[in-house]
Amino acid sequence: MKMGKPGWVNETAMVNAEFLHKLLSEHRLPLSNEKALQAAIGAILASNGIKHDREVRLSNKDCIDFIVGNVGMEAKLKGSAVDIYKQCKRYCGYPEVKELLIVTNRSMGLP
Repeated sequence: MKMGKPGWVNETAMVNAEFLHKLLSEHRLPLSNEKALQAAIGAILASNGIKHDREVRLSNKDCIDFIVGNVGMEAKLKGSAVDIYKQCKRYCGYPEVKELLIVTNRSMGLP
């Protein structure tokens, strides 16, 4: 079954970072504006029946763009590789985030 078919996912237990990566890869995402990217991701999740929370406050300092089950998702179009790494490392330290998917227009490696 094609992942882009609306409404076919209703169990967040089925959803992991690999699944979300494949789902988002089926779509052309706006990569010049972070708010537009976040809106597009939210629309894709909603149209596929995937339960998700937006702008989840993890602490006084950290607010992640999406939580889908135990997968954190962050749209990141600006910032240095070091800053993005530090943000990812912080997010991975929260119990709500078992997996992390960064949606970006940058090619970068992380340790």
